[in-house]
Amino acid sequence: MSVNFKVIKGKKQLIISVFCVFCNLFLSMKQEIKAQVISNNGAYVSISSGIVIDFDTMNVDNTTTINNEGTINASTINNAGTIEGNGNYNIASNFINIGTFVCGTSTVNFDGTEITTIGGSNAIEFYNLTFNNTFATAPQITLGINATAKNNLTMTKGKANLAGFTLTLGAGAAAPGTLNYTEGWLYGGTFKRWFNNVISNAIPTSVGHFPMGTSVADYRPLWGGYSAALTSGGTISVVHNPVYPPGSISASHTDSSWAGGTVLEGRSNSSWAVSTANGLASSGSNISIRLGGTGFNPFSLLDVNLSLSNSVLGTYAASTNDNTALEVNRTGLSTADLTSTFYIGTKSIANSPLAIQLLYFVAKCDNRNINISWATASENNNDYFTLERTHDGINFKQLERFDGAGNSAQTINYSFIDNEPLQGISYYRLRQTDIDGKDEYFNLTSVSCGQNDSHKFKIFPNPAVSNITVTLDLTKIDAESYIVFYDIRGKEVMNIRRKADSNRQIRIDINDLEPGCYIMRLTHGDDTCQTVRLIKTMI
Repeated sequence: MSVNFKVIKGKKQLIISVFCVFCNLFLSMKQEIKAQVISNNGAYVSISSGIVIDFDTMNVDNTTTINNEGTINASTINNAGTIEGNGNYNIASNFINIGTFVCGTSTVNFDGTEITTIGGSNAIEFYNLTFNNTFATAPQITLGINATAKNNLTMTKGKANLAGFTLTLGAGAAAPGTLNYTEGWLYGGTFKRWFNNVISNAIPTSVGHFPMGTSVADYRPLWGGYSAALTSGGTISVVHNPVYPPGSISASHTDSSWAGGTVLEGRSNSSWAVSTANGLASSGSNISIRLGGTGFNPFSLLDVNLSLSNSVLGTYAASTNDNTALEVNRTGLSTADLTSTFYIGTKSIANSPLAIQLLYFVAKCDNRNINISWATASENNNDYFTLERTHDGINFKQLERFDGAGNSAQTINYSFIDNEPLQGISYYRLRQTDIDGKDEYFNLTSVSCGQNDSHKFKIFPNPAVSNITVTLDLTKIDAESYIVFYDIRGKEVMNIRRKADSNRQIRIDINDLEPGCYIMRLTHGDDTCQTVRLIKTMI
């Protein structure tokens, strides 16, 4: 069998033709072609149905059009031209689109074993989109542009960092698309779904499922449903805003529909922001919501509800655990009610604090020693605390282990004296371990007792919401600075390499970081290095 790529003059068409001695096998054989790139100026490349082409990197230049009716297997696709047709794409790594992708009825399957980026400069529409990435750590998939799955979104495996962008399911109210969910979740951005005005949509079904989560390890889904037909279809968008450590903050509002009137003592730090658009309207107050997930221990289902920050909407419905550990429910909502930020409420901070309630965790200098202390307002299923120390935010050393109280609704104080502190800044981390072996990390605390405490880098603002400025207090600034961000587990979550401007400053966008505590490790040139604690907040 021979394989020819040839251009027919005049038509400017690159035809893939396969010649076989046994012609009667031609129609039934699966043809496989090994290639590296398709990049032919002015060419129109036609890949017929049944043809399978394997690429390492597929580069499509800005004068080339690919019409794919077969199957393309590629590590990476870089598209600056036009890709169209109804074929299939199996992509192991990245899809970078700065050209035009006309999806037709094609299927794009991200099935790699390394981190995948869907990026470029132009928003992209897929017809059928599949996430099936088995890379060991999250995120398996990262969005760098807005993306749409017009017909099917299949989530088989992998967690997707939306990175501030929007992933849309559906092409319109008449074609809302289908979610086929097995596992994984979306975080760090907006998931938008189209809904049509069907007769009803019960909870929980795939029709109203928003598989949200966090960058840490927690699945935080939301389901929407309605008991009667919508007046008109439209979109519902959901953003989950997780806060670690989880926990709750004080509240004092009343849910009058809960057992004749129940006063809430607290509500979760984490929230779900919901909004509607594109004409979505209900015929009355017949919409229901269910939300929750993992990472909220301890709690009792009898103590929690679905709440706003300081009020409630609709009607209380009993909490459940049908699909995940904790689900709070609300019925009797109108379309206008949906555009709200929802929380998990608790009527008992003592019994259902939604996490161990850490009152404080501080480190203070005492001559040449450092006193570390913390206190809990309540504990549930707490086996022990581990106090750890680091100088670089990466390598942590255990200093001491402290027995927990198991279950407690009283304030308990803990303390430790570090007789051999590190020079410069010492960072301390508190790890809490449940009786069932599950760990939770609390924010870092840091202290410097004046030893070698010359700061060559200054961070402002700190805490910060979306942007920070690093100012270099150095004589020479011509070299690049390498800045790495680590979370409280010591995992690298972001890095940049950049030169300072004429004002000795480096501006950094931190919108992709979730709220929490981070260690920034700053290196300038070959030998100037410093670690700084950064707090990222929501507001």
